[in-house]
Amino acid sequence: MSRIVVTGAGGFLGQALVAAAREAGHAVTALSRGEGPPAWAEDAGIAAHRADLAAGSDLKESFAGADAVIHAAAGRGDDAAHARDTRAATEAVVAAMPPGARLVLVSSFSVYAAAGLPDWATLDETSPTEPDGAVRDAYARAKIAQEKIAVAAAQTAGLDLWILRVGTLYGPGHLWTARLGWEKGGRVVSPGGDAPVPAIHVNHAAADLVAAATAEERGWPEDLPVLEGAGHVRIVNLVDPDPPTQGQWLAAIGRGRVVKIPRRPLMKAAGMLDLAGSLVPGLEARLPTGLGEAVLAARFKPLRYSTARAEDRLGPRPMAPFAGLIHAARQ
Repeated sequence: MSRIVVTGAGGFLGQALVAAAREAGHAVTALSRGEGPPAWAEDAGIAAHRADLAAGSDLKESFAGADAVIHAAAGRGDDAAHARDTRAATEAVVAAMPPGARLVLVSSFSVYAAAGLPDWATLDETSPTEPDGAVRDAYARAKIAQEKIAVAAAQTAGLDLWILRVGTLYGPGHLWTARLGWEKGGRVVSPGGDAPVPAIHVNHAAADLVAAATAEERGWPEDLPVLEGAGHVRIVNLVDPDPPTQGQWLAAIGRGRVVKIPRRPLMKAAGMLDLAGSLVPGLEARLPTGLGEAVLAARFKPLRYSTARAEDRLGPRPMAPFAGLIHAARQ
């Protein structure tokens, strides 16, 4: 049995993480801003604490004796909100890590530079990532910065780091994703409609993250270069096998009024807007962030998704099919 700390434990993924860790027999320290579910108080294996990661909470005391920390907490909103609740919070977590403990960072597919990939390419852990997120939204910029903070600690301070880039989470109460398109007036406008969505059920993601927290080191080659004698960096994508297309997802959640629009003209128009924004002084600041070519590519480019590394490093991953899980999530 290990002791695992979960940050952001009160959130959608965080609560699933606590449940998965307990199901695997581990003791859990659950850190969240608010009160946890009543069931936590009834479980002697869960120590629940309120903590604001970026506000100087005494994380070293909460982390003491932990074998692993799964850092699932992150901010929402604009760059200012993410600067506090994603970047500063991650800096605080890294600084508080006990010697020898593993950090499992919950990252996102949003760090990948999808615009540079051809249609129907296979996205895997070796695919290019955005250098700084300047052409993306605040969330992507924050996740890119978050990874850099953790990687720097692994490369110079000996941190044992696993970065798990999570695909599109879904489950009860979370059935929509921006990858499907735009919903307005009872209709969904879906670019393409045939792009696979890198879906992963929240319980599958939680089980994989707990598995990463306790996985034995097997001498894999470094996923990113580190200094001799420094820590390790392991990068694993989390996506369920046989991901649904946009159209399949929309049908599964009962969205029958779908307007599919051609993807390529939309991308060309977005590219022209980006060019105009770079040439006309002041125009770039007035253009909607969500209509940039890089943002649209990240959401709607048709790609295939590899599960090979997850299967290699996390072991067998038996997973129920999407249709049944989304049906259950709607009940």
